[in-house]
Amino acid sequence: MFEELISERRDDKLSSSKQEELIKNYCAGIEERIRTAPANAEAKKTIDAACRGFEGECKSGVVRSFLQQYVRDLFENHWNKK
Repeated sequence: MFEELISERRDDKLSSSKQEELIKNYCAGIEERIRTAPANAEAKKTIDAACRGFEGECKSGVVRSFLQQYVRDLFENHWNKK
């Protein structure tokens, strides 16, 4: 799913393998963590922490934007159904 985004900006200083590593580090299991959060506010804290950490390490604005939207969509899909 992320492969096409990882290669989007070849001029970034982070290699695609490093970007993939960062995605795994900050987003592994994020859907489950959002889904199992005890409350809406806790789910938002999970998202904010993942995005903040990822933003601090990833140089690609394209990948950062995609990831932010992806986790926010996960939140909306789960918490707006309740």
